[in-house]
Amino acid sequence: MATGRVMKPGAAVFLAAAFPVVLLAVAPVFTGSWLFGHEGSHYLFRAAEFHALQRDGVLYPGWCPDFYMGYGYPFFLFYPPGVFFLASLFQFCGASIVTAFHIGIVIGTVLLFGGTYRFCRLWTVRSAPALAGAALATAGTFRFVQYYVRGDLAEALATGLLPWALAEAVTACRARGAPAPARLALFTALIFYTHLLTAVALSGCLVVIGLAVALKGRWGGVLRLAAGSLLGLLVSAAYWLVAFVERRYVHTGRLTDVSLGGFAWSDHFVLWWQRFSPDFFFGGSVIGPGDGMSFASSYPSWILVVLAALLAVRNRAYASRIIHLLSAWLAVNLVLFPLSSPFWKIAPFMGYFQFPWRFLAFDLLFSAVLAASALDELSKRKGKLPGALIGGVALSVALLAAWQYTRVINEGLFRMLTLRSNAPPASFPYLPFVTAALAAGGLVAAWAIGRRSWKAVEFAALAAVVLFALPISTACMIRAIYDPFVIDGPTRESIEDPANLQRLVVTTGTRSVATTTTSQDEYRPLTAKIDPVRSPKYAPVMDAGAGTVERVSQKGETRTWLVSAPRAGFLRTDWLFFPGAAAEVDGAPAPIRCGKDGFVEVRVRRGKHTVRVMYAGTTLQQIAGIASIAGALLLAGLLITSSPANRNRSGDLRSPPARKSDPLPPRRPGRKGNGDSG
Repeated sequence: MATGRVMKPGAAVFLAAAFPVVLLAVAPVFTGSWLFGHEGSHYLFRAAEFHALQRDGVLYPGWCPDFYMGYGYPFFLFYPPGVFFLASLFQFCGASIVTAFHIGIVIGTVLLFGGTYRFCRLWTVRSAPALAGAALATAGTFRFVQYYVRGDLAEALATGLLPWALAEAVTACRARGAPAPARLALFTALIFYTHLLTAVALSGCLVVIGLAVALKGRWGGVLRLAAGSLLGLLVSAAYWLVAFVERRYVHTGRLTDVSLGGFAWSDHFVLWWQRFSPDFFFGGSVIGPGDGMSFASSYPSWILVVLAALLAVRNRAYASRIIHLLSAWLAVNLVLFPLSSPFWKIAPFMGYFQFPWRFLAFDLLFSAVLAASALDELSKRKGKLPGALIGGVALSVALLAAWQYTRVINEGLFRMLTLRSNAPPASFPYLPFVTAALAAGGLVAAWAIGRRSWKAVEFAALAAVVLFALPISTACMIRAIYDPFVIDGPTRESIEDPANLQRLVVTTGTRSVATTTTSQDEYRPLTAKIDPVRSPKYAPVMDAGAGTVERVSQKGETRTWLVSAPRAGFLRTDWLFFPGAAAEVDGAPAPIRCGKDGFVEVRVRRGKHTVRVMYAGTTLQQIAGIASIAGALLLAGLLITSSPANRNRSGDLRSPPARKSDPLPPRRPGRKGNGDSG
């Protein structure tokens, strides 16, 4: 294997591969419908509140004064704000909330393709296998589940950032200088601000990578990895440090403790056959085999992962390069199955992951890299037998997928839609044959184009991925068109004017909840003693019942009343008490206390006064914010001042360095690199 510098693919070749795959993955957003998912309308409410607070001058919102029937709710102190920062940016540019989120889906998908390609290139000599790996991750079944079944936009965006962070972590272990650790810090911080559980899982991966590098005695790599990780934690301290320390003020225990009225979901394991099932539906997760959503990996992915394992058995050098990847992929898959139940019970904080199948996001990436490495290893072999074998397998997979996944449209989706309208079941009886014919034709054409070149392997793999994902994308589009999430009148009024959230109650199944979260109201302050759904709306009043209280305004995280008090006493507000709350009377700071129902009470003298209650933040929040700003400035300096001469220009793991102290393989005079242009 040549060790010279590997040529990067031309921009035209890269875009030619990326465009159809990304377009396939985001096609449902072009229907313009809000995606019908498990999250329902909650992302819309959160984005409306977040944007309204930013419009009022709150740069980093923490308290939601319109949530919880207008009593206030510390949602953005505990839920990562990244996806809402992105949506708010496009809202400031004039986009609607729905359009802003649709743009975010496109951005997240593009990030996943580019990041997975970057990650795969660390293990491939040629660029075409890396493009095939990026396509596998971007058009993977679980990505459609994330966006169009679950509707978890934050987790999906974090998944798009994940391969970038992992790629920079590996590069930081091998390349000297500041660029890779600085980029690792950037992507680590972005993931923490986007989705906490993905960030925690990433942190575990970084620890494992550090231990593996330490066992090899590469302490420089360990230090660079640690520096990048710690800098990322510093930049994101404004979120994670506050969320971790101040969770003692809310009901986060409800996420894992049934005795507190919550739900324990960590026993929603995946059964082995569900990892291969071709069914794709839009239901939810349950214990046992009755799940209404898919947990399968695509057949091309399975075949290429098995191929990578077989090649590793027969080739010791190849095995040494992918053994860590193969181990990581195996560990991620074992966590999904019931046999890992003891691990879920003893590992700290594992219960907060809620569902074992969340780790399918890591399966997407590790299987994509293994697939790319297998295709790259095949390209070194002489003769036509391996190419014919992989071409035949890819053709068989596409035909099988075309036949099986049409059940989604014929036997599942259309019947569900017609039953909702009490119409006779509808189907397209010739759809399986049409799809199978298209699959066969597409693969034969791809094979014919490159039948005398090893590129035919990657062409066949790319075609199989696209044809395998096409029925799923079609099903999601049909559902978005014919069975969209209905944004009713109260919902539309609330996202257009978040003040209307104060009177909105959301019905989820058999439960009616105030606008807070989607599960167990886990961020409800411990001091709150009032049920916002069953109790009448609480009105501000002086403690003695005398005088008048009139709300005159609300801007940002501040609410203002005019109070007329015949004697001194306490104004009982309709603002829930939470650490960081503060008050002013006639512009001067005033003492507050927590009332018996959990609301802020402000001391008021006799006479007429203007009383303001605001969320000013705790000392910890201020310190964490300053630390994040300092970390961001340091990170910006590192990214700007890093010299291109110190960058790792190849960053690949295809062959070990010539010397332990030199992280880059030497160039061999007289030989050209064997990279291709796509």
